[in-house]
Amino acid sequence: MINKGLDKGEENIATKRQDIREIAKQYLADLIKEKVKDKVNFDNNTGEWFDNNFISVDEKGNFENNFLDDSYLNSKVKGFPKESVEVAAYDFVINNMLVQNNVYQMIAGDTALYSENPSKFADKKEPKNISKIDFVGLAKKTAENIDKRMAMLIAPGNKLANSLHEKYLQIMVNDPVTITSTSRQLIKQYYGEVTRENEQAIAAIEEFEEKAEKAKEITEDELHTLEKDIQKVTDDSVKNIDKLAATKEKELLEV
Repeated sequence: MINKGLDKGEENIATKRQDIREIAKQYLADLIKEKVKDKVNFDNNTGEWFDNNFISVDEKGNFENNFLDDSYLNSKVKGFPKESVEVAAYDFVINNMLVQNNVYQMIAGDTALYSENPSKFADKKEPKNISKIDFVGLAKKTAENIDKRMAMLIAPGNKLANSLHEKYLQIMVNDPVTITSTSRQLIKQYYGEVTRENEQAIAAIEEFEEKAEKAKEITEDELHTLEKDIQKVTDDSVKNIDKLAATKEKELLEV
């Protein structure tokens, strides 16, 4: 156990570290498995991927992939679609945890920076016996210090970053003119159909992307014309989507 003192001193630290690693590995494995079940659970066909119609299973038990990339799934467990989806879920969960950790480290830095002096958690009767340090208490205090620092970072202050004499530098970045390759599936999933206006908006953006790849073929005048055309069909498409959403809402309220 993590908090169990060993009979000997420093020579047993390696053993204690190994015990901690094994407990941490098991905890992490259970956590990942639980999060994968939240995404997709074929035991009872539930999970976020079922709820959002990424995948489905009909009454006869036939599996259908409605969203995930087939070439990606085939690269996992070829010929076994359900197993491939589970591997994909593990892939997503693990990579998401790594990304979240990297983002956290980018803001908070190394966890070790927030650690208290271990001597504060030493055994009072044997203060020099490293093996009897209360590592659980040390870990909890470290987490508490991190929480306090994060609270400080999000707390409102009376000065802006990089500001001087009531002035500050603000940089605005234009959004790229692009569209997801799954736009049609998403529109159909949430609004029931892909209208002519939707198709026009998607086609205009795809045309722009193709020309953008060949920068020499686009003049500034063509660029402005394309941007105006894209904006117009996009606005028309958004209006139509809002209309569809209002119709759906009305139908649901009537039911």
